[in-house]
Amino acid sequence: MKTFTACLLLAAYVSAKTLPPMDAPQPEVVVDDVEEVPVKEETDEEWWARKTEEMTLFRLFWTGVYQGLYGMQGDDEGPTDQCFGSWIPEKMHELHDFRQEMRESYMVDMDHAAKAAYDVVDLMFLNDKYCHFRKALWDVKNFCHAEGNCVVADIFENMEKNAFNLITQVSSTVSIFKQTSWGQMDAKHKGYALN
Repeated sequence: MKTFTACLLLAAYVSAKTLPPMDAPQPEVVVDDVEEVPVKEETDEEWWARKTEEMTLFRLFWTGVYQGLYGMQGDDEGPTDQCFGSWIPEKMHELHDFRQEMRESYMVDMDHAAKAAYDVVDLMFLNDKYCHFRKALWDVKNFCHAEGNCVVADIFENMEKNAFNLITQVSSTVSIFKQTSWGQMDAKHKGYALN
């Protein structure tokens, strides 16, 4: 614990030494004629494709969090491929179409309204079923509720014990971003970095 605290104090000292004093005059920023870059409008197809890619990134991020909580060899089944699956943008698209239908006419088809209601229920409950959000939340709550768990001193002690592993994982993630920026990565590489 002493080593970890010393590292934190050293990092704070170094960062404080590199910052300019608070009362130092700030340089004036002069903006010359900057030519405006036209913003490309996103088509509906591109927007929905981006939503599908975001769901993949969310799934891989949550899978990494879940593996961090339960380890690679969890006793139960982990998040499935349906966790943040492609069915979410599909249901969102159906709800978008229903909302457009309601804007255009106050009279909507009863079957379409029922389908939209089921879509809302599916979005709320199926993702929990596939991703096990509540299970993870209750496990963390029950673990921290037990006497002696989640004490701040113990958390820092565990961080100190696992510092090498944490530093290795963070440095490998940073090296990924040094090689290729986030904007240049494809969906597979973004997902790997998040996981």
